[in-house]
Amino acid sequence: MRFFPLFILAACSRDDLYAETSFTDNVAEAFADCNPSEIRFLAGKHAIQTAFRNCGSNTFGDVSWSPDGVRLHFRVVNGSYLLNAEDKTITTVPTEVPTADSAWLHKELIAMPLQPAEGETLPRLVQYNLSANTIDISPLPVNNPQDLQTWGDGESLLMLATGEDGTQRPYRFNPADDSIGRAFDFIDVAVERISYAPDAGLLAWSTTESTELMRDDGTSLKIFSGVKRAIPHPEGRYVALEVTGEGISPFDQRAWGELSPEARKRELARQEQFIERLPEWAPREYNPPEIQIYDIEKELLYRVTAFYGDHFEWYQTPNPLSRYYGSFILWGIEGKQLNRNVGLTDLSEKLRMLDKGDIPLGIEAVEDSEPKPGGQDTEDVSTETPTTPQ
Repeated sequence: MRFFPLFILAACSRDDLYAETSFTDNVAEAFADCNPSEIRFLAGKHAIQTAFRNCGSNTFGDVSWSPDGVRLHFRVVNGSYLLNAEDKTITTVPTEVPTADSAWLHKELIAMPLQPAEGETLPRLVQYNLSANTIDISPLPVNNPQDLQTWGDGESLLMLATGEDGTQRPYRFNPADDSIGRAFDFIDVAVERISYAPDAGLLAWSTTESTELMRDDGTSLKIFSGVKRAIPHPEGRYVALEVTGEGISPFDQRAWGELSPEARKRELARQEQFIERLPEWAPREYNPPEIQIYDIEKELLYRVTAFYGDHFEWYQTPNPLSRYYGSFILWGIEGKQLNRNVGLTDLSEKLRMLDKGDIPLGIEAVEDSEPKPGGQDTEDVSTETPTTPQ
């Protein structure tokens, strides 16, 4: 909070003064150094745990939690690493840099795709056993493996890969004998992203334009236009969706409730004047990654407004009352872009309230269209917190 001399307050209202200075300050904040106290406050306000230092480099690409929720694998430019959430240590994975995201076959065994060996043309799959500290490398007869996921209690892996015809489709790989074959062959178009919940029998796959949710027998349930990726919950009722959010100005990022409506209106006018004077190359807005939640049972769609992020994953805990934890790469909280991190939050209470017809803080209902089954050619109360680093 700012304090001003009394003789100034006698001439102007507090809102007038706050708005007049706040926009200038907010523009400056767009170029300011990371503020760990601000991140800690906003994260705590929405019960978000962060896995790494709030103002660390945090330039990771892909992340994935082990099935027991203890280890977090993350990939950066120079290698990949494991964060132990219990003792807060980070260890190096003794392999080449993976080319895409990893998958856990079980809590001590992780699989990652590697680029072709020297002199070869096809990629490889490495399996790293943490407890035995052993590495097993298998050749792959397909290109560009990605979106790896465990299937059948670690007996096999689902992945997207490019076959001989140059089309990217789903494949199933068996690590026991290195065999591989097409999966879900009723999908006969190029697939950009895929996610499968075997226990629930739910499959979600995306093209460049939309995402289809279906049963794993090919029965279509819902097509989401503009959704980049969908992640069914293991129990099957809810699906997390990754979309591109509405534009946010880099010079006008506000946490909720910072200004009164009148002061906010005046600040927006000042923002328009400022933007008019920007050079052509300067960005006017960013489109943050947004997470939405679809309730299959009630066919209702909700937008998460408390935070922005992507690389969403349903984090599993042994507590049945906390089975709706979500992990994601954090972009921002409320209306503010923050330093990159891995966030973890319990959505159980919010989903319980939504099921009762109440809209909790940080969630908005989205007006949804009717389901359009038929394939991609169709138009259109936590009582236990997992141990994670602070």
